[in-house]
Amino acid sequence: MNIENMSQNNENRRREEIREKMENMANYIDSLSDDEIITMATDMLDDLGLTLDDLKNKKVVDLGSATQIIERAATIKDSGEVLSVDKRDYVLSKRPDVKRGIVADIRQGVPQIADSSIDLLIAHAGPPAISAVSRNKEDFDFSLKEVLRMLKTGGEARISPLFFYFIKEKYKRYEELHQKNPKDWTDDERKEELILVSRIEDESLKYLQGMGLNVVAGKNKRSGWSSYGIIKK
Repeated sequence: MNIENMSQNNENRRREEIREKMENMANYIDSLSDDEIITMATDMLDDLGLTLDDLKNKKVVDLGSATQIIERAATIKDSGEVLSVDKRDYVLSKRPDVKRGIVADIRQGVPQIADSSIDLLIAHAGPPAISAVSRNKEDFDFSLKEVLRMLKTGGEARISPLFFYFIKEKYKRYEELHQKNPKDWTDDERKEELILVSRIEDESLKYLQGMGLNVVAGKNKRSGWSSYGIIKK
């Protein structure tokens, strides 16, 4: 077996392991009680500066929804209509009382959702922020245009974190630090990592502003998560 085949086999095994872990997580989430789901959704929305009440009377897209936690919580609390979108069909909820989510990769568009039809789009630790999408500037730019296509005029996208991989990769020291387990960092390394994160967040915000977008940035005091809101003009 040549090196190229070995590398491909290792990559295939890695993907299978990730898929198995994600499927196990999805099964676990499906087993949680309504109260547990509401608690999880409340924390996720709080990272975005939102509450379940903010979804009321709105048509909402949860981009990179994974196990449809927010949609399930919104249904339980009668807090708006939430459409869950994820490129991985195996992470979507299998519960019979949860409507099947939309399978789509934002990098290729979401044709199932019409132009100017969404009041609010949320993305918690998913595309276009944390994912393969933000590793490539062209993919990221296309994904943001797709987000704006779906939003109504005056509609808003709330996305977390404000941290783009194509910017992060310019900071080699950040990559070096994360080769180590954060538990093993020295106090100086922890401070250094915080400074680097702040710089990456600042550059990410400037990148969005440079696209002519109406952007508001924020940081959650409870979790420390950064987020940004874009209002469609």
